[in-house]
Order: sequence, then structure tokens, then C-alpha cells
Amino acid sequence: MTDIFFSYSSADRERVRPVRDALVAQGFEVFWDQEVPSGLDWDSWIRQHLAKCKCAMAFWSAASVASDNVRHEAVVAKQQGKLISVLLESLTAQQFPMGLYAQQAANLADWNGDLNHKEWRKLRREYEAKLIPTWVRQQLDELEAELVGERARRDGVERRDKTLQAQIAKEAQAHQDLKREFDKSLDEVATAKANLVELSQRLDEANAQISASARRIEVAKSAARAALFTQNPIMQFGSIAAVVATIGFWTYHLIWSAPPASQQGSVQEAALLPVAVTDEVRRKIEEAEQFKKEAERQANLAADADTKRQSAEKLAADADSKRKVAEDGQQRLKLEVQRLSTAAADADSKRQAAEKLAADADAKRKIVEDEQQRLAAALRAARQLQAPSAPAGAKAPFEIKLNMEARGDPRDSYLGSVTSINECQLKCAQSDKCTTFSFNKGNKTCYSYSNAQLVPISAYDSGIRQSPQTSIQSGTPQPPAQQAATLPAANQPASTRATGLFTIHINTEVGHNVGAEYSADAESMDDCEKMCTARSRCKLFSYNKMTKKCYQYFSAGLTPNPQFDSGVRK
Repeated sequence: MTDIFFSYSSADRERVRPVRDALVAQGFEVFWDQEVPSGLDWDSWIRQHLAKCKCAMAFWSAASVASDNVRHEAVVAKQQGKLISVLLESLTAQQFPMGLYAQQAANLADWNGDLNHKEWRKLRREYEAKLIPTWVRQQLDELEAELVGERARRDGVERRDKTLQAQIAKEAQAHQDLKREFDKSLDEVATAKANLVELSQRLDEANAQISASARRIEVAKSAARAALFTQNPIMQFGSIAAVVATIGFWTYHLIWSAPPASQQGSVQEAALLPVAVTDEVRRKIEEAEQFKKEAERQANLAADADTKRQSAEKLAADADSKRKVAEDGQQRLKLEVQRLSTAAADADSKRQAAEKLAADADAKRKIVEDEQQRLAAALRAARQLQAPSAPAGAKAPFEIKLNMEARGDPRDSYLGSVTSINECQLKCAQSDKCTTFSFNKGNKTCYSYSNAQLVPISAYDSGIRQSPQTSIQSGTPQPPAQQAATLPAANQPASTRATGLFTIHINTEVGHNVGAEYSADAESMDDCEKMCTARSRCKLFSYNKMTKKCYQYFSAGLTPNPQFDSGVRK
């Protein structure tokens, strides 16, 4: 059976060829440019393949629209529910054939062979819907939906992963900023400590200078009081004892205890410049106070810097905790992405397995359809061969000529592929116009002719229809179907013998073993005959000598087969 039937104008053959090549590359059988076999007319050949195809593609262009054959084939395919329209060029509604414009069409006008092209994917969906069985399509749709869901989930996880990556980068940047601020705080703290140490040293120096100045002031004050006492006569006369004591004091100090040189200078300076010394001391005190304030300010700055450092350390610890949490989340997301990727790969593997199963199922379906066609043909032959076998002495309607080929009118029919010369003989017997047939032993093909001559060729066996024979009992001619029922094998004629209630036909089968009303295992043909005898409805039986199987029938015809022996109730 052809998968896809192409209907197109011969002017568009080269534009159609890439489409045909793409479909054949996918494993489809395409009927598009085959020559009509000899003995068969073009109309019958096209109708036969159009009827047997699973879908028909009509390729529309200005040339095909004007073709009566393409329009007729498209209408027939549409009536059979097989039509798929393909545009080779853009057409308006006025240019399109009547009644076919509403048909959805894939536009391949600019298609360059890309299998991912939008219009090619559209065409692919249409022919797959017609070629793939429904249950396989449902499974593929389910797997496709599952795959789409997995992809959506994976995309969501990837988006969340990107968001977390951005958050991690932001947290890392904040961590770097905090680290820089922390380092800056540490530098400020170190600078403040150095300044504090320097100010402390300067404060100690100022305190030392203040202490020395204070001592100098005290000495100057003492010297000033002494000088004032010596210059005031009232005090001199009023306190002779004090003078004596003062003289004794200074005598003691001058004679026994000379003052240090620094004190001598201080006394002299105090005596000479008491006011200047006081101003200098005051200035030193003010500078010391300023140094003290600056030291306190630097200490406060150091405390603030230490506080900032502690805050920076805390923020750094928080940022590190968040970074660890983000890393853990990223790891979980990676594991989830891996799981979803594995699930997507499994879904894709299941889809490929389903496609393979679909291809296997399609191949098996083709085999089954071919077998069904063969069995249907055999059943039709069996129904036509319901008359009992011809009486003894009646001649077969065909005379078999071995190693001979029939040559006749090429307009006669091509009967197609057959399994044996007997099947070819039966097909010819079903037609009153068939007088001669030829069976090609190499490719198992059968040809029939209304008038032909025989030519010696070893690749063929042929048969010539004889004149209708008169029945011995009734004196009336036998019909061709009844004559075909008594045909012997090409090289081994059937023999008969009478046993009991049945006439036994050796090397003969009832109706190609089609439509048996009852079947059972039997050790011998006698057992099979007894089984049929026990059933009043059984009129014929066939015994398979290879499988030891007994088949019983109410009505059927006979055909030669060396694997069977059969019986007909008298």
C-alpha cells in the first residue's frame, strides 16, 4: 500500500521532487512518477493507487489548477478524507479550483529544503496525522506534552537559578564593599591610634613644660616678694626680725647652699621679667588644653572607627551567612536542573521509543493489511467456488503451459502480485474476458489477456482457457468459478477416492482455509472425517497434513494445495 500519493502537473515535476526526496528520506513510500505497467491503462492504474494510498497531496500552481486530472484527483481524495493541499506558488481565491479553496494548505513557495521551516512543519503535522495510527499519535502527544512540561519546569528552574546568581553577585558585591569599608575603618583606627600616641607624647611634654613653668613661677614669685620687701622702708622698720631672718636665710643659701644654675637664672628672669614669664606660662597652659582636647577628639574618632569596624564585621558575617545560604540554594538548583535534564532526556528517549514503536506498528500494520487483502481475495474466491467439485472425467478450464509466456494486446489487464500460479489462474477464471494468463515465477506477478500467443520463456508459466465442458450428470455447461474449483496443481493433479459418506480429494484445500466454521486438532484425516460426520451442519472438511489441524465448513469451494486433503459430503 502506498503511503502518499502525489497529484501535480508535469510542468511542476522538478519543484515537487525535493518534497518527494524529503519524504522518502523519512521512510515513506511515495507514488509520484511511476510508469504504467504494460497491460494496464493509465486511468485504472491511477485510480488503483489513489484508492490504496493513505493520504494524497495535491500540489497547486497555475499549471496544476488548469489540469483537469489534478482537479479530479483532488476532489476524489477530498471525498475519501485523504486530501492535503500544498501551494507551490501563491494563488488567489479566484485562481483556486472551486470547492477546494477552504482546504488548509501549506505554502512551500519559498521552501528551500529546510526541515525546520514553518510551513514544512505545518505540512508534516498534516501528513503525520493521516499516516500515524490514532493510538500512536495519542502516545506521542502525551509524551510531547510531558516533554513540554519538563522543559517549562527546567526553564523555571533556570530562571530561578539566574535570579539567585544575581542575588549572589549582589551579596558578593556588598561583601566586597563592606570589606573595603572595614579595611578603611581599620586604617582609620590605626591612624587614630598613632595620632593618639603622638598627642599623648605631646601632652606629656606639655605637662612637663607646665610643671617646669610652674616651678619657675613659684621661684619668680618668691624672688618678687623678697625684692618688694627690701624696697619698702615701712616693712623694713616694721619687721627687723624678718629682715634678720631673711638675711640669715639668704646668707645660709649663699654660703652653704648655692642654688642651682637653673634656679639662679629663674630668679634673675623672675626679677627682671615677671610679667613675660607669666604670659608664657599661660600660653603653654592654653596649648596644653588644646592638645588635650585634640587628644580627646582623636580618642572619640578611634572609638567611632572601632564601632564602625565592629558593625562592618557583623555585616561581613551576615553577608557570609547569606552567601552560604545562596550557595546552598544554587547547589540545590543545580541538582534540580540535573534532575529535570535527566527527566527531559528520559522523556525524549521515551518519545523516540514511541516513534520507533509507531514505525514498527506501521510496518506490522502494512504486513497485516497486505495479508488481509490476500485473505480477502481468497475469501472472495472461496465464496465464488461454493459449488461441489466437478464430476470425474471433467476437464479443467485451463491448460497449463510450463516455461511459456503469453504475448498479447498491451491494453489488457495487469492482475498484480500473486503467491502462486494457482492464484493467478483463479484471478483469470473470475473474468469472462480472460482467455490466457501468464505467471512470472521470478517476481510473482500475474498478467491476463483476451487474446494472446505463447512464446517459450523459462521465467513464465502460462494457462489457456479451454471451452466450457458439459456436465456428465446434467448436460449443462459449468460456470468458470465452478470449473476453477476443480483445478489441479500445475505439476501434481489431485486424486479422489470414496470413503463412507464423503468423497475424498487428495492434495486439495477447501477455500484456502478461510472462514472455517469449526476447527480442531486431529491425528489423521480419518479422525477429521469422523468429526465432520458427527456434525450434521458440516458439509466439507480440510485436513492440514503438516499442522494436523481439521477445518470444517458448511459451504466452500475447492482449490489445489499439496498440504491438505479434503472431503465433500455425498
